[in-house]
Amino acid sequence: MISRPFFRHLHENYNQERTCMRKIVILLFSLIVSFVSVQAQIFKYLGTDEGLSSRRVLSVRQTEQSYMWILTHKGVDRYDGKRFIHYNLQKDGRTVNFYPNLNSLKTDSKNRLWEIGKDGLAFCFDRMKNQFQLKFYLRDSFPETRKKPVTAIYLDKQDNIWFCVDNQQYIYRCSENRSVRLERSVPGKVISITQASDDLFYMATEYQLYAVRLQGGALSDVQVIDLKNISRINYIYYHASSGQLVVNTLLDTLFTYH
Repeated sequence: MISRPFFRHLHENYNQERTCMRKIVILLFSLIVSFVSVQAQIFKYLGTDEGLSSRRVLSVRQTEQSYMWILTHKGVDRYDGKRFIHYNLQKDGRTVNFYPNLNSLKTDSKNRLWEIGKDGLAFCFDRMKNQFQLKFYLRDSFPETRKKPVTAIYLDKQDNIWFCVDNQQYIYRCSENRSVRLERSVPGKVISITQASDDLFYMATEYQLYAVRLQGGALSDVQVIDLKNISRINYIYYHASSGQLVVNTLLDTLFTYH
């Protein structure tokens, strides 16, 4: 027969365990709330009320000075963590506006900040003068491009800015401040470019993929890459770690090419 003290002992142990569990639950809840609170502090909304020139953000880039550069359709904003400084980009004394999918911010091998676009303009930020300067305008350098759309732009590892127009490719050499019209161009309207090595590039039209080599002012060893059952291409990217080319299509399909 079990005595009453034994039941009293069980009841006391049960209450102690319940009290202990309550403490653990309260502690875990406090830790979760504290963690969520810390995590929530990482995010900060930045809008026009905080100084951003426009809500239409087209491109974002961070430079070695830890500045965040934000391209909007009204120009470039620099954010230092506390405040915004706005920069207008001008050509012939007039402020240039920018549009989605046409312009972007890039940094070259010397950590210079560039604004390049399918409008054919290339601006570089001058740290000494604290302003963006127009370095190149495709339409002025190559008048035959004036009435033709630029279908692709790209800044490569050798600080060359590529402009693809119709069936022709042009390059502006940032370090040398000169431009060239490439010999033996890729046929068709190139819509995307990516670099695999110093001289090896992949270039895509809407329905065809090419591997090319850039040597001097000419493309050499232009090869067609045959991809079976591929639909309309809209973007390509070379993944250096795996050595694979990623091909994105408009039908929600990704291809990889080794």
